Amino acid sequence: KPRHRIALLPLDSRPCCRWFPEKIAEIAGVSLITPPPELLGLFMKSGDCDSVREWLLTAADEADGMVVAADQLAFGGLIASRTNERSLEQALGTLEALRTIKENDPEKPLYVSSVLMRISITGRNAAYVRYKELVQQYSELFDRRHRLKEAGLEAELERVKAQIPADILDDFFRARARNMAVHKLLIDWAADGVIDYLTITQEDASPVGVHISEQRTLQRHMYERHAQAKKM
Repeated sequence: KPRHRIALLPLDSRPCCRWFPEKIAEIAGVSLITPPPELLGLFMKSGDCDSVREWLLTAADEADGMVVAADQLAFGGLIASRTNERSLEQALGTLEALRTIKENDPEKPLYVSSVLMRISITGRNAAYVRYKELVQQYSELFDRRHRLKEAGLEAELERVKAQIPADILDDFFRARARNMAVHKLLIDWAADGVIDYLTITQEDASPVGVHISEQRTLQRHMYERHAQAKKM
């Protein structure tokens, strides 16, 4: 008989996010509660954030502890987190379920993860594959020019920028700004005890890129809030 019941909200419906944890739970003798796969979306189709929120609140009553992928709850999955399909207000609305869960049962462990956005876009089609490579180049050049202060990159930066449709680049940076606001909120909640343990992981990146400044901003915020020193 399983010793514990854990509610898991996966990042998306891929086997590595849903099936692998189920098998690990079996090995550990833990009963894993997961949402119906159709709520999580499939590949380019985003998950249903409102339905996921309702599932999470119900599952919290049955579980001894919670493990939540914030990008699924806020945006509808990893791929959806790279676009502006959902506004910051909408994302915060479904994330509020985390506060509700902790208010209803302060002793119930709540572990949360979120992902620091990659330095490119999703290759949705053949055209986007080309733009994906260009956006990564732009991200790296932008960082080298503005953070590392490398000289002589202005012409190359503008040449790459000119090949990327303005709406794609705008969507990319607006999504990053929105996601950063979410990351900071989650750090605040970890510092305040709403979240018991928070991980912010980095997806596809490189030694240089716009993600480096974001990492440092979040590190500063974490230290200012003393979230890294929080005792379990």
